[in-house]
Amino acid sequence: MALLEILIPLYKRLDTCIIALDSVVTQIINGNCSCINVWVNDDASPNISDEEFNNAFNKWMNIPFVRFSRNRINRGMSKNIYFMANTTTAKFWTILTDDDYLENDSLNDIIDTLHYADHNKIATIFTPRYSYTEQNRIHCVECNPFKSNTFLIRASALNSLQYMSCGFILTGLFVSRNVSKQLWQEHIDN
Repeated sequence: MALLEILIPLYKRLDTCIIALDSVVTQIINGNCSCINVWVNDDASPNISDEEFNNAFNKWMNIPFVRFSRNRINRGMSKNIYFMANTTTAKFWTILTDDDYLENDSLNDIIDTLHYADHNKIATIFTPRYSYTEQNRIHCVECNPFKSNTFLIRASALNSLQYMSCGFILTGLFVSRNVSKQLWQEHIDN
């Protein structure tokens, strides 16, 4: 069983998804992180044919820790992510959206932390910013919530709270597969 599965939900953004996937796979290979799996699931993107999908991801198709799938009908973002989170068998899972990419050299620190976490006792682990948008910065719903450089957010309780208040809860949230998804299921359409 993998320690972590990085879930990459894809919808319409094939070019940036390739960058997201490459940022993860490169670190897994270079860091010898054999306990990580990656799953790209396309939510029936109307602008991506099966041939385009297969051609785009061809270089990763035979890598054993990477898997690809496509929904035949569009579930919507929340239901697609729920499906992926509910299906993974890894001890922990995290979301890397199809327009973000993983910060260089971040996987080893993440894995070191997860190795010490008991997925039967810890529901979630949150780390401030481990990924970047395609503009190489944070897209905030508030005007500059961090007074310092927004390319690097220092780990602290206050920064975590500021970060979460801006709606970035998916980025940096590592969830145990044992966590209850009942509340999520009840509000799946929100």
